[in-house]
Amino acid sequence: MKSLLVLFTLLAIISATAQATNMVDSAFLKRIHDAKMMVDELDLRSVEDIFRELHITSSPEGNLQIYEAVAATFRDLVLGGDAADEAGRKTLYDQIRMNVAFIQFGGNSNGGSGKRVDRWIRQTLMQYLSQDLIANDDIFHSADEWR
Repeated sequence: MKSLLVLFTLLAIISATAQATNMVDSAFLKRIHDAKMMVDELDLRSVEDIFRELHITSSPEGNLQIYEAVAATFRDLVLGGDAADEAGRKTLYDQIRMNVAFIQFGGNSNGGSGKRVDRWIRQTLMQYLSQDLIANDDIFHSADEWR
């Protein structure tokens, strides 16, 4: 009788955990979907593919936040009239992603030197990247690490 009770308790815990995971995954998928809608013409991956790619990283949440920041930065700059045609939008999207990498590997996040558009991209990105995320040593690195 006790073993039956233990079995039912374990099943209840597993069921509750699975439901909570599904709710988390559902919210995570919605965030991916919302960000992808901002860059849909340029990011040809499906939401499910992006989900899988994020979940094989050491920090799915942090990498989703970066994806959201890239998408929001792209949206802001395109709405500002910085890329009128498809080629311009593709170039801008690529520049935004390169600037994220620049920041991730210790580059100056406050604009710094470089082309005006790169400084503007970095300043816009920083509006969307939280300080907690930037402080995450698994995702963002300091220039001192490379010396």
